[in-house]
Amino acid sequence: MQQLKLALRNLSLELICLDSIDSTNNFLKTYVSSKEYVACCSETQTNGKGRHNRQWVSPYGVNIYLSLRCSINRAPRELKPLSIQTALSCLAAFKKNAIFLPIKIKWPNDLMYEGKKLGGILIEIIEATHAKSTIIIGIGLNINQTPNLINDPKPLTSLFAATGKLYNRNTLIAFILAELINLIPNYCLLDQQESLRNVDYLQGKLIKLKNGNTIISGKAAGITAQGELIVVADTNERFICASGEAQILVEA
Repeated sequence: MQQLKLALRNLSLELICLDSIDSTNNFLKTYVSSKEYVACCSETQTNGKGRHNRQWVSPYGVNIYLSLRCSINRAPRELKPLSIQTALSCLAAFKKNAIFLPIKIKWPNDLMYEGKKLGGILIEIIEATHAKSTIIIGIGLNINQTPNLINDPKPLTSLFAATGKLYNRNTLIAFILAELINLIPNYCLLDQQESLRNVDYLQGKLIKLKNGNTIISGKAAGITAQGELIVVADTNERFICASGEAQILVEA
C-alpha cells in the first residue's frame, strides 16, 4: 500500500488503506480530512454497498473496493451522468494498463464483459446546495477473483477470469484515482461521441425497464447528455428514463 501512496503523492489526495471495513463509502461519510480529495480502499468489505441497498460481495484480497469523497461545483440534478463518467474513467485507466478487453458500460452503473458483470459504481450525495455537492464515488471491480470465488445468482466475471492474468490492484487504483481527480474539476455533460456509443452495453437491445411500478419495454437507443437512457417502444414512442433497472429481453 505504501507503493500506492507514493504513486499518488503529487495529487491533493489523502488515501486511507484498510484491511477490512463494513463499507468504504460509509467510512468516508464520517472521516474528517483537510484534503480536497479523500479516498479509501480496503482488502475486503463486510457490508459493501450496491444500488438500492443491495450488498456488494467482497472477497478478501483479490478485487478493488474503492471510494472517493470530494466536492463538485454542480447541483445534484446535474450529476446524473456521473456514474457513466466514472465508468468511462475506469475504462481509460484499464487501457493505460494495457487492458484492452471490449468492456461495456451497462446503464446506469455497471461494467460488463461478455454479458457478465465486471464491476459496479455507486454515487452518493452526502451534502448539497443549489450549486455545489459533496459526493462519494464508490467503485467495486472484480480483478483477480477466481471463478470458484464467484458465487452470485447473477453472472459475474473478473479480469483474471477473462484473461488468465493477475493484475496489480494498487497500480489500477492509482490510475483510476488519477482519472477521477482529472474528471471532477472538468465535469460536464456526457459527450455524445462514437466512443460512448461503442461501449454502450444496452445499445440496440430489446429491454424491459422497471422504475418503481412503471415498466417500459422497447429498444435501447442510447444515452442522453444528461445520462438518461433512451428507450423506443414498439409504437415508436420515445421514453427518456432518468433511473430504473434494465433487463435485456433478447439481443437485437
